[in-house]
Amino acid sequence: MRFQKELYDAVSADSYAKAIADIFCTLNILWGFYAAHVRDLPDAPEGTLIDTHLCIETFMLDLAASMVVVDETVATNILQFRQKVRADYRNWFTSIRNVTSDSSKLFYVDWMMNVIGLERDTSMPSSRVFQLAHETVSA
Repeated sequence: MRFQKELYDAVSADSYAKAIADIFCTLNILWGFYAAHVRDLPDAPEGTLIDTHLCIETFMLDLAASMVVVDETVATNILQFRQKVRADYRNWFTSIRNVTSDSSKLFYVDWMMNVIGLERDTSMPSSRVFQLAHETVSA
C-alpha cells in the first residue's frame, strides 16, 4: 500500500495528472450510482426516455469533468463548460422525473441530482469531493 500512496502523492503533485485522476474517480462513482439506481427506470410509453438515457450515458465523462475542482490555468473555460453540462443534465433528469411515477425511483433521481449538485449554482464544482482511495484500514 505504500506504493499506492506514493503514486497518489506523485499524481497529486501535477495539476494535469490530478485533474485527470479526479475526473476518472468521479466518473467511476457517478456511473456506479447511475447504473445501479437510475438506468433501469422503466421507459415511458412513448419511448421518450431512451434518448434521454443515451444522452446521460454518452456525456457522463463531461459530467464528471464538470464536478471536479481544477485550476483555471489548466481549464480556462471551466465555468462555461460547467454551466452547459449542468444545464443539460438538469433538463435530462427533470424529464426522467416528470415521466416516472414510482416514488422509490423518484427518490433515486432526486438523489442523483443532489449528488451532482444541480440544485446549486451550476458554475461551481460539486460539493461532493470524490478522492482516490489510497489509505487502508488497519485492524
